[in-house]
Formats: sequence, structure tokens, C-alpha cells
Amino acid sequence: MWEVLSQLSGDELLALLVVAMIILLGLIVSCVAAWQTHREREMAVTIIQDMLDQGLSSDQIERVLKAAGFGSRSTRAHSVRERLLAARSAARENIRGAPT
Repeated sequence: MWEVLSQLSGDELLALLVVAMIILLGLIVSCVAAWQTHREREMAVTIIQDMLDQGLSSDQIERVLKAAGFGSRSTRAHSVRERLLAARSAARENIRGAPT
């Protein structure tokens, strides 16, 4: 391998380096995007578990999540974190306003 690299000119080595950097950058971006998606889903599961612990039924949780914008394929007007916090607040209000 070193023999092949030693036979390349300076411009060819630079081109090879640029290609390697682009590939590496693509891998890093993919990993960051996958990590972000994982964290968003983890937060959603935590919020849903919190709502279940508060005693909300599945219908109530579904309504809260729809009101917070989950389940729609619309563009992200708000970050996922903001929507999850809004869902948690709505769930707490739903518990307070629920008849006993």
C-alpha cells in the first residue's frame, strides 16, 4: 500500500485526501443524525411513561401527543424537545382538570 501511495503525485495525494475527508465527514454526519433520532425517541418514551405513571389512559395520551404535534408528518415548526415538554404540560393539565 505504501508503494502505491509513494508513486502518487502531490495533486493525486491531495485529491485522495479530500475524498477520504468527505467520506469521513459523511460518516460523522450519519452518526450524529442517528444519535439525535435515538435521543428524540428516548425522550418521547420517557414522556409517555411519565404520562402513564400519572394515570392517563392511552386515549388521553394519544390526544395529548396529537395536540403537541406528534403523529403528523408536517415540517418541524418546533423542536422535538419543545413538543415533548408541551405534551408533558398538557398531560399535567389534563390530570388536574380530570373529574375525580
